[in-house]
Amino acid sequence: MIKYPDIVAVYKISDRANAKKFMKIFKNTLIDKVLDNKSRAIPKGATIVDLGVGKDFKKKWKDKHKIYTLTK
Repeated sequence: MIKYPDIVAVYKISDRANAKKFMKIFKNTLIDKVLDNKSRAIPKGATIVDLGVGKDFKKKWKDKHKIYTLTK
């Protein structure tokens, strides 16, 4: 079985400049499945603000975007 690195996505649901941002971590999946429009991983109409591969982005983007909780 192939192990894929974690994918960290930061997204916002509204188009406003000060909209609340959410973070979701995908384990053992391909980045193409996260970016696919038909995927249910990220809500429809949401704008992806940042997307990265690796665990290091979790702490960096939590501080940058002031995210206190993760979405499941």
